[in-house]
Amino acid sequence: KLAVPVVNIWFNSPLRDELPGVFHDAAAVGRLEAEHLLSRGLRQFAVLTRKDKAQLQQAAAFRAAVNAAGFPCLVERLPLVPSRSYAVWKKTEQLIESWMAHWQPPIGVSICTEVMGRLVVQLCQRRGWRVPGDVAIVAGMNEETLCNHPRPSLSSVEIGYERIGYEAARMLAQLMDEHTSRSYSQTKRSNAAEPQHLVLTPQGVVVRESTDFYAVEDKL
Repeated sequence: KLAVPVVNIWFNSPLRDELPGVFHDAAAVGRLEAEHLLSRGLRQFAVLTRKDKAQLQQAAAFRAAVNAAGFPCLVERLPLVPSRSYAVWKKTEQLIESWMAHWQPPIGVSICTEVMGRLVVQLCQRRGWRVPGDVAIVAGMNEETLCNHPRPSLSSVEIGYERIGYEAARMLAQLMDEHTSRSYSQTKRSNAAEPQHLVLTPQGVVVRESTDFYAVEDKL
């Protein structure tokens, strides 16, 4: 509305298709998680996602990779903001427990966020399941404080958000240069059909105790 250059980095923006933007490759994250857990020799899988466009794409890619390898995958979807109230949190916990009741350990699990990963670890401990001996977990997008403590530390995928910031700044600088040569409204009209979207691949899985069987056994 202000007719100024804009670069979108919000994956779920309702204007995503209308604006230039820089995003992480959610599907690639899901495939990386699946490949990592498959490499551990696991044959049962589950994925916990939220009703969020990026995480739904990630979960779909995880499930597709597991199914392509010939194995089943149990999917559960959470509310977008499970922590918005105590009542919603308790319902979320109950939903996860019902989902876990169908697991057949040993199992590899992809979890949408580090916070939910921590909750699943607690629920596994209540059931007497070992992490990673019975349940191997990859969770979130490598928020180090949440991943590293408490034990077991959580394996996660490094998205590389700094790269998204740098590339968004680069794209914005280009748009600003164009803005000086012609009005932004003209630029917007000329690019309306296909705004530039840059999708960056994740940097890889950061392996920690929740999927590193030998490391946990050696330390405990």
